[in-house]
Amino acid sequence: MSAVKENAVIAIENALVTHNDIVPENMVIRTDNGSQYTSKAFRKSILVLGLKLEHIYYNTTEQNGHIESFHKTLKKKYWSNDFQNYQEAELAIKDAFTNYNQNRIHSALQYLTPYEFISKWKLQQQIIDMENNKKMINKSSGLVNAILF
Repeated sequence: MSAVKENAVIAIENALVTHNDIVPENMVIRTDNGSQYTSKAFRKSILVLGLKLEHIYYNTTEQNGHIESFHKTLKKKYWSNDFQNYQEAELAIKDAFTNYNQNRIHSALQYLTPYEFISKWKLQQQIIDMENNKKMINKSSGLVNAILF
């Protein structure tokens, strides 16, 4: 199976649905220069979804180190298997994604799993939002008091 632009767009849409509390305008999608990511259809879809698109430079896989690390893990741990059919391969890849995101700690994420890291990040964002709301309420009540008195 080859990666095509339609599958790439579907994967991004699924990620947005799964993490629906993240604002797309704050997200940057970083890809290599594969034809599925440089196609007009993919670029247009990214714009419609409100995302920013960033391509790594040619032959600089270190710019996309996190996904390259995942691919290495996937190949080492799962590609050595001889799959009897497509469903077996699909299950192995799903297992790899689950393990990589929910069980495996990452040094680049302060030795947390990606799910732990995003949960911590979301909590920090909620705290920041609450503090900003308090500041706005305090400013508003101060303004109201100044107008009334």
